[in-house]
Amino acid sequence: MTTIADLENGVLAYFATQWGTRTDINWSAQNASYETTKVRTGFSDNETYIIPRLQQASATSAEFPVSEGGRTVSYQFNLNLVTKPHTGVSTTQGHLAQLRNIFELKTLTISNSTLQFEMLRTTTGFLSETGDAFEVPCSIFFETTIFPT
Repeated sequence: MTTIADLENGVLAYFATQWGTRTDINWSAQNASYETTKVRTGFSDNETYIIPRLQQASATSAEFPVSEGGRTVSYQFNLNLVTKPHTGVSTTQGHLAQLRNIFELKTLTISNSTLQFEMLRTTTGFLSETGDAFEVPCSIFFETTIFPT
């Protein structure tokens, strides 16, 4: 049986592989330290980093009896882009296009569970309180049903 941990780890690993060396990935939401002011090298865009946050939005029993039935789980996968202010729209739009290419309306299979991704949603970017970073929040929802073995 696929577990929640299998799903979550699989999605994060898939994202890391597909994102590759485009920008650095800030894994602080997974309890890993990250220095936002360090000089980054080796990426297509060394000025930008992305913060993935995976949040379970809902979990329901898909069948009865509950102990024997499948469970439908929905997630919100937040992927916030953070860059230096005043870098222009084209860089951010390029990163958003890549996120759409990776996830939007895609089907991904992880440990015998099929994940269905929706459209990428973005909101208006904003300048940090200190003025040294510009952040563009975006997210994508996906759903799957886990069946017991």
